[in-house]
Amino acid sequence: MGDYIIEKKGHIVCFTINREKKRNAVNDEVMNGLQRALEEAKHPTIKALLIKGAGVEAFCSGGDLSVFHKLFTAEEAFGMLSKMGKILYTLSTFEKPTFCYINGLAVGGGAEIATACDIRVIQKSGRVGFIQGALGITTGWGGGTLLMKKLQRDMALQMLLSSSRYDADSLKNMGFVREIVDSERAAIEYFTALTHHSLDVMMAYKKMMLEDANNLFESMKKEIEHCSVLWATKEHHQAVASFLQKK
Repeated sequence: MGDYIIEKKGHIVCFTINREKKRNAVNDEVMNGLQRALEEAKHPTIKALLIKGAGVEAFCSGGDLSVFHKLFTAEEAFGMLSKMGKILYTLSTFEKPTFCYINGLAVGGGAEIATACDIRVIQKSGRVGFIQGALGITTGWGGGTLLMKKLQRDMALQMLLSSSRYDADSLKNMGFVREIVDSERAAIEYFTALTHHSLDVMMAYKKMMLEDANNLFESMKKEIEHCSVLWATKEHHQAVASFLQKK
């Protein structure tokens, strides 16, 4: 079994990051898999896309630093960051509803993936943290831009600046997640209940949601460019090296 799983659950395409031993960290294969899932979700029998992580400990721990630590220059980093940034832009502007089940820890890029989805629910033990600042960089896949659009700006800024991991209750109070659930089955039941309308109705509502999405890609691209510059700094490389030594 590969680093991701794509399966159909009724009218929903379910994409699972399947790297449990790596806390579902993102590598090139996962990126390519998410792109494939988005393509499969365009099928006329599909009404929505759901993203989750394998196991019970992590939704996604962000980019796989053991792989991406090999990227040193801003140009090298930009190639990786922009690839995932384009995928998250596609996810955030997808024509059908996109769901996220945060079944554990979602940090760094994992928090960005969750933010790019339309509706999020979380398992009680789940945590979400934009920890990029602790590694000497900013969000780099466009997630910071998306967070600013989905939460109050001061609340979003606090999440980004603090680099803290927020628990399920805090995330619901902030409006980052809609519900706290006790199992994957409960999450799927919650999302399935939102797909009872015809596809035409669902896509019409999604189109309303995206009416103010002008210039979103340009804003996300600027975020990616800023991150790529910081990626090349000594501070970032030292922070990542220290992180990897502790593992």
